[in-house]
Amino acid sequence: MNVIKKSLLIAIVMLAAYHFLLPHLSHKFYQINGLQRGNYLRAQRYLYDIPDKTNVIVGSSMSLELNDQTLGPSYFKLSLPGGSIQTALEIIRRSKKRPSVLLIETNNLEWDVDRGFVEDLFNPYLFELRRHSAIFREEGRPSNFVVGITEAIVRKACQFNAGPGERAELAKHSDAPAARLSGQLFGKIMDINRETLQHASPPALLAKHANRLGEVVDALANEGSKCVFFEMPFDDSLMDLPLPAATRKAVAARFPGDKYSWLRFARDHNYETVDGIHLVRPEADGVTKVFLQQVADVVQESKQSSPHIHALAHESQSSQ
Repeated sequence: MNVIKKSLLIAIVMLAAYHFLLPHLSHKFYQINGLQRGNYLRAQRYLYDIPDKTNVIVGSSMSLELNDQTLGPSYFKLSLPGGSIQTALEIIRRSKKRPSVLLIETNNLEWDVDRGFVEDLFNPYLFELRRHSAIFREEGRPSNFVVGITEAIVRKACQFNAGPGERAELAKHSDAPAARLSGQLFGKIMDINRETLQHASPPALLAKHANRLGEVVDALANEGSKCVFFEMPFDDSLMDLPLPAATRKAVAARFPGDKYSWLRFARDHNYETVDGIHLVRPEADGVTKVFLQQVADVVQESKQSSPHIHALAHESQSSQ
């Protein structure tokens, strides 16, 4: 029994020490291991660190490419690579936060809410632990530091064993932003993309997903969020293949431009991408600037129309 008590005491002391040490640990060698772990990190940051009225972007890995520095602290990207906008919207709904502006990427409609993911986030016991200490969150996993340090050691070893020319090339690309894949590999990835996007889901199924999205969006709008839709641009040769074209049609039918706010990105050139889908850094930076300008225009237009709407409502009530 004494051994159990000592073990528990040691564990408590170690957790307490880690709780106070974590904020001071260097993140130079820190790396999230995998897409889902990154999604947990992003979702937990939203729940515990982001102010209520912060503008939120929900979407996929495509909108995750928008430039964080250009967006600034007024925006948070709750984009979940490999996940669903429905999952992100469910997180917002259950958090009770209501973003001033909620920006919704519409490139993919087909995935439902990841219930296991959401239930883990809102488990009442874990929620309280995570709220009080970051060591119980994704950012506090010791493995993030282990993976980062290991990756740094391997990279240094590769540079040490490489020749002078190879060493310079490795150093040059170690922290470089994602660039377009090499010609042959890019061609193979594009072939896979074309094959995938050739197969459109049945219109009735897409309409069902769009209607389900509409129910959540309209509820959040009624609770004070300005909801704005956008489609992230990608390689021009893929834009009008059956799946994206059918998705675009279903979304447009449920969220027509005369009733809902939209951001529109010019299609006057072929957007350069890493892999046909994800924009290279310069393109993403340009799209981010256009994104911000259009959001500002939408917000300004909404402010100007509000007095007119209130006046109409007052006239309607008076006539009754």
